[in-house]
Amino acid sequence: MKDYISIISAIVAGLFALISAIVAWRLKKATDMAGQRFSIDKERRDEKKVLYTTIYELLELAVRETTKIDGANLGNEFSKMNAQVHILASQNISEWYGETCIALDEWASLHHKASPKREKIRDQVFTTVQSPDPTAKYKEPSEKAYESFRTLFLQITKEMRLDLNSDT
Repeated sequence: MKDYISIISAIVAGLFALISAIVAWRLKKATDMAGQRFSIDKERRDEKKVLYTTIYELLELAVRETTKIDGANLGNEFSKMNAQVHILASQNISEWYGETCIALDEWASLHHKASPKREKIRDQVFTTVQSPDPTAKYKEPSEKAYESFRTLFLQITKEMRLDLNSDT
């Protein structure tokens, strides 16, 4: 009988060791997977943060360049940004971005029509003033278009913040 007890004791100890090893392995695997998911989520959130910051910067730059005499052409930057937005951003942000860009384009077009003709000769800027003012009919639509753009710009900024906060 004593021989059976020592054999049963050894079998129970062996099973306990085996079960402990399996449980430890599963816990380690679950911990590793959770860490990997956390790392992927953090990387995705960081990508969005960079994207949303770049969207904001590009829209601000577009406003500044629109009001300059010899503003830069930002077509290439917007083309790259469009691709990034459609690939990385949420559907909601992508739609807000599209609407905001359309409003920006409408305002920029009207702003150029509403501004008096300016020329830069060497380091001097000359503004041509005419009477009656041919730009007068575009001034009010330009102001309305800017307000529409500004409202959408503030809204997309709010939506980007909400999207970033929802990822945490």
